[in-house]
Amino acid sequence: MIQEQMTVRESAYSLLDEAGKYLKQLNPDFNNAISLYIQARNILAENVGWEPEINNLNALIKDLQQEQVNYIKKKKLEEKARIQRQIEYEKFQEEARRRRLEQEQLKREQEKQYRELFVKKKHIDQIRDEGLKFIDDGKRLAAYHDFENAYEKFNTAISKFKEIGWKEEIKYIETEIKNAKILEERVKTEESRINEIQKQLEKQRILEKSRREFKDAEMKQAISEVSIETDTVMKMIEEGLNKAKLKEKEQKDQIKHEAKEFSKKMSDLIKIKQELIDEIEKKEMEKKKEQKRLKQVKEREEIDNLKKMIKETDKSKKN
Repeated sequence: MIQEQMTVRESAYSLLDEAGKYLKQLNPDFNNAISLYIQARNILAENVGWEPEINNLNALIKDLQQEQVNYIKKKKLEEKARIQRQIEYEKFQEEARRRRLEQEQLKREQEKQYRELFVKKKHIDQIRDEGLKFIDDGKRLAAYHDFENAYEKFNTAISKFKEIGWKEEIKYIETEIKNAKILEERVKTEESRINEIQKQLEKQRILEKSRREFKDAEMKQAISEVSIETDTVMKMIEEGLNKAKLKEKEQKDQIKHEAKEFSKKMSDLIKIKQELIDEIEKKEMEKKKEQKRLKQVKEREEIDNLKKMIKETDKSKKN
């Protein structure tokens, strides 16, 4: 009888050991473990009848059942948390993808803006260079007194600078036009005076020629009408020729004097022209300095505007 009870107990403990293996798995198998515990309890209850051990097994079975409930609840919570983490991760991935696309779009827009700025700056530089060349051509033509073509060059330069918004440079060109008009007026005045001097010299030359011809005719008439001795006639002729030579010398001296005055006037005109050219060159140097300063200001404004535009774009994207 005792031997039979020991065999029953060993069978029951073997079932309990097997149940323990199910519980020690990574994911405990509570159903099989509880089933084995119940089998072990029933064996002891039916064959041995040990109440203390049976009560202990009932308590263990009850604990395992509660532990199974807790385990299932925990697994559900863990699964819920895992699903929530997965959802959050997917949201994070989607947000990262959206931000990456936005950054790529922003980068493309910035590259486009830089390209457009480069093309615009290149176009402005080209028009600026064309305008400056027209100004130089205009001043050169004005220095050579070709005022009509000079004004045409200046006006073309104004149109070029209006196209790129260089208002300060337009004021400079208007000043150059005023200087050219002043020079043109001076040149016209001096040319008028020179022409008047030339006309007076031509009138005097014609008048003197007429006088000599009239004097020669008078002398010939006197010789033909008056019969005097040859010596007297020759003397008269000689005196007449001497007077004519003296008159011619006086006339030449007058012409030399007037030519000297004319040369002085021309020298004054050349001096005025040189002074104006020197003034133009001085203004040209000042203009180049101002152009360099304006160019630097323009470039800084363009860069600042671009930076401001990019910052505003970044700010609007973040919002």
